[in-house]
Amino acid sequence: MIKAHFVPEITEDFVRLHEKYFVPAIYAQWAHRVVELAEIDAGNKVLDVSCRTGVLAREASLEIGFTGSVTGVSASEQMLSRARRHGCTAFIGQR
Repeated sequence: MIKAHFVPEITEDFVRLHEKYFVPAIYAQWAHRVVELAEIDAGNKVLDVSCRTGVLAREASLEIGFTGSVTGVSASEQMLSRARRHGCTAFIGQR
């Protein structure tokens, strides 16, 4: 039997703290390197799964130019809302 995992509600306060502490300490320092290793170039189509607030998606969008696209997917509408505030426009959440 498969047990459901407890998934805590992600509040706006959690997202704010995530952006303030986790992004600079963990995610932001790796985003450029991940994009580099993935060899993302102009015109590519990029899917960022579990994008959270869009740190990697924002970095990828710098490389793809106007001819490519970046789509971020996250189960948290609160995280996606923050990603949109950072200029990410092609994000979809859990339905």
